[in-house]
Amino acid sequence: MAKAYFTKKELKEFRDMIEEKKAELIKIMRSFEEAERARGDHSAPADISDAASEEIASTLHFRIHDKNRKLLNEVNNALRKFDTGEFGICEGTGDYISKERLKIRPWTRYSIEYKEHLDEEKRRSQI
Repeated sequence: MAKAYFTKKELKEFRDMIEEKKAELIKIMRSFEEAERARGDHSAPADISDAASEEIASTLHFRIHDKNRKLLNEVNNALRKFDTGEFGICEGTGDYISKERLKIRPWTRYSIEYKEHLDEEKRRSQI
């Protein structure tokens, strides 16, 4: 019988890290939504520079919120992989992702080598 790549203890640690990140993201997103609701209750800005500042702040907040929403999707995807037995397997190569990489970003979808390959392809296509 082949030796498992992850011990039960490691899997629990990775799952705990991912669940902690999920809770953190949900908290951040709820606080953002509450702040946006409160901001919407205020009257119109006094002058054009205030309006511009509010527009910039709003755009930045929405970008951050969108980034957190995408990260939450990645985190949820990683949690599903525990149930299917696919956790820690690179979606591009089918090989195991290094434990060192998973300790840094346990919800990652790709090995560092495959991610570098994707980044290089992206750079080439932008030239």
